[in-house]
Amino acid sequence: MLRPTHTDGPRVSVSQITTLAASFADDVRTYADAGLDGIGIWELKLAEDGDDAAALEQFEASGLEAASAVAAVPSILPLPLLGPPDDPAERLESLLASLHRLAAFRPSGVVCLTGSGDGRDADEARATVVDGLRQLGAEAEKLRLRIALEPY
Repeated sequence: MLRPTHTDGPRVSVSQITTLAASFADDVRTYADAGLDGIGIWELKLAEDGDDAAALEQFEASGLEAASAVAAVPSILPLPLLGPPDDPAERLESLLASLHRLAAFRPSGVVCLTGSGDGRDADEARATVVDGLRQLGAEAEKLRLRIALEPY
């Protein structure tokens, strides 16, 4: 696999969502062969059974860094195009579990979207997001992770 030859200047990574149809292994191989510095890992590309040993081995052997990571359920409130669960408590539970899974890849940050408060009282939606972010932040701190917030 080719490694970046530049020693200064911008570092370059690609998010796996751009190659949605490819497997995690294909993405790692392709991105490393292209000489990229990093990869934006999407949990939905990892094994459904949660066994990430092979993915971690491929990732570590590639020399890529995890520029970011995105959980399978990436927001506290639902998003129009990303499906269930609809209950913010279930979404938060999933996000918290994802932090533990994604921590093994040592991402620079785990992207969290606020989600859409459509149909919810604005004050209630805000309170739900703020509480969720506090819980995510506390868990991320224990795991030595950063949360990268994307308001939606």
